[in-house]
Amino acid sequence: MPSESYREFIKEAFIAPIRSVLIVDDDYPTFDEILFSQIEANKSDEPPVMNSEKDWYKDPVSIQGVLNKFREAGQPLLVDIHDGHNVEIGEEPKAASHLHQSDLLVLDYQLDRDRVGDGTKAIDIARALGRNSHFNMVLVHTSEILDDVFRQMLVGLMGPITGIISTEESAAVEKWLSDIEDENPDITAQLVALASREHYLHYRRISNVQSPSSIKAPSMNGFQEVYDKYALNADFSDLVFRWALHGRQTELAPEMNVEGSPELSWSEIHPRWLRTDFLFMAFTKKGKGDDLLGDLLDTLTAWNPRPSRLFLAALRNQLEEKGVLAESKALGSNHVLAHWYSRLLDSDGAQRDYMVGESVARHSEQLLRFVMPDVIDFASRLVSSETDNSVELCKNYFNVDLTKPDVLFRSQIEHNAFVCSKKVEGYHLTTGHVLCIDDEVYACLSPSCDLVPGKKKEARYGDIGDTLPFTAVRLQVVPGEKLPKRVQTNRFIFIELAGKIKIYSLNDPQNENAGPHWFTLYAEQEGRFDKANNSLKVQRIVSDGKGGLKSHSSTATVIAQLRYEYALNLLQKLGSVMGRVGLDFVGA
Repeated sequence: MPSESYREFIKEAFIAPIRSVLIVDDDYPTFDEILFSQIEANKSDEPPVMNSEKDWYKDPVSIQGVLNKFREAGQPLLVDIHDGHNVEIGEEPKAASHLHQSDLLVLDYQLDRDRVGDGTKAIDIARALGRNSHFNMVLVHTSEILDDVFRQMLVGLMGPITGIISTEESAAVEKWLSDIEDENPDITAQLVALASREHYLHYRRISNVQSPSSIKAPSMNGFQEVYDKYALNADFSDLVFRWALHGRQTELAPEMNVEGSPELSWSEIHPRWLRTDFLFMAFTKKGKGDDLLGDLLDTLTAWNPRPSRLFLAALRNQLEEKGVLAESKALGSNHVLAHWYSRLLDSDGAQRDYMVGESVARHSEQLLRFVMPDVIDFASRLVSSETDNSVELCKNYFNVDLTKPDVLFRSQIEHNAFVCSKKVEGYHLTTGHVLCIDDEVYACLSPSCDLVPGKKKEARYGDIGDTLPFTAVRLQVVPGEKLPKRVQTNRFIFIELAGKIKIYSLNDPQNENAGPHWFTLYAEQEGRFDKANNSLKVQRIVSDGKGGLKSHSSTATVIAQLRYEYALNLLQKLGSVMGRVGLDFVGA
C-alpha cells in the first residue's frame, strides 16, 4: 500500500481539483420536482406536496449529510442532482454527453425503482462515459450488495474476447462430450454451470497485466471431480476448463459491452475499483454519515497510481486552473505574433501546412512554459517525500524488479528507445525519419529546411520538378541481446518496431572509426506521404550492369522518427565525416 505521504499527493492530484459533483440517483430530490410541487401548490393555495415514493422524503437527514460533506470540503463544491428519469435502457443516455463536465459523478446503481436490483441504466451511463475522451471519476453509491454490483458493472463494461479456445481444441472437447453423453446426458450443462462468473473474471484478470495478480482464484473442486471421474490428464483438463469458460462467456455476452473498454483493469479487493483509459470507478455502500470524498480517496489509494500518472494529472490540473492566464502569457509580443501570422498568410499549399504545424508547436511551448513550474514543484515534493529505496519503490509502483539482469536490460533499452525516437509525425519527409527501403533501414539526414514541400529548389538542383533530393544513411543492425559497448558514442539509435526494440548503428557496430554508408536518394511528390500507410516513392542511382547507371524506383515506408536532438546529432556526425580532410601522414 502507498505511504501516507504518497496518499497526500494522490489527494492533491485527484481530489483537490474537484470543483463540481453531479449526483445521479432516483432517491434524491431534484430542483425540477421541488419547483414543480411549489408551482402546483401556488395554483391551489395548498402546501407543496413532494414525491413520497423517493427515499429522501422519508429520510432527508441522510441525504443532507451527503450534501453537507461536499459543502464542508476544503473548497465547497458545486453539487447538482439528476434522478435518471431520462436515461432509457439500451439507448445513449441523454444526460451522458454532458456528464464529463462534472469533476465527480456519484452514481446510484439502481435507477429504476420498478426494476429491483437492476443496474442497466447505470451501466449504460458508465459505457457512455467510457466513450468520451475525458478522464471521468465515478463513485457508485448503492444500497445493493457491493460484490454483486461490482461484478455486474465490470461485466457490463467488459467486451467478449477471442482465443479462449481454438476451433480444433473445441472440437476435441465436444467429441469427448459426445462420447460420454449416454452415461451423463447433463455433462455439457454441468460444465458450463461449474464455470461461474467468478471463474470467468479470474481468467480475464490473470490475462490482464494491468490488474492486481494477488487475488485468490475461485475453487476448482467441482471441475476436479469431473477430471478425476473421467481420468483426464492435465492437458485435456485445461481444454475442458477453457471450453466451459467459453460457454460462460456466451451466456454473459448479452450483458457485455459490444464495443469493449480499452485498457480495462480492476481489483475485487475492498475498496474495489475498475478503470479504463477514460474512466475510474469506485464503489461504496449507502449508510449513515457517508463520506464520499473519503471513500473515493481510499479507493484511489488502493489503485496506487504510478508517480508518472500523478505528474501528468498535476499538469492537466494546472492547464485547467491557469489555462486562460497561461494563454494570455503565452501570446507574448504582438509584433512576434503578427510576424508569425503574416508568414502563414503569405504561404500556400504544402508550405502553409508545414508552417501552421510549426506555429502551433511554438504556441504550445509557450503555454507549457507558463504552467510547468508548478508541475515541477509537485514532482519535486513527491520525489523528496519518498523514504524507501528505489528498488522497492519501483517494485511497488510498477511491479518491476530492477535487480534482475533481464528486467534491467529491458528497462534500459526501452528507456533508450523512448528518449531517442517517437511515433511518426508530419505528412512529408523530414530530418530523422527512419525509412525501410527494399528490406534495408535508412535515416533521412538532410537538414529539415531543405525538405519543406513547396520551397523552390531550382537554384541548387536545376529544374527537377517535384523530385526532392535528400541524404540517407543506411543503418546497420547491432547484433546480440546486450547494450553495445560505448553506447554513448553518438552513433547508436534505438527504435521500436512491431513491439520490439531494435538497435542500429550509423556505421559498422564493431568499428567505431568506420565511415557511414550514405546515399543521395530522390523522393517523388516532394517527399509527401501516402497518408494511408506513411509511404512514399523514392529513386536511387544503381548500376545497370553494363558499366553505366540507371534509376531504380522503390517504395519507402516511414517506420519511425528520431527525436530532433538525436536526428541533429547524427546529422552533425555525418557532416564531420563528409567534411574530413585526408592528410598524408603515415604510421610509425
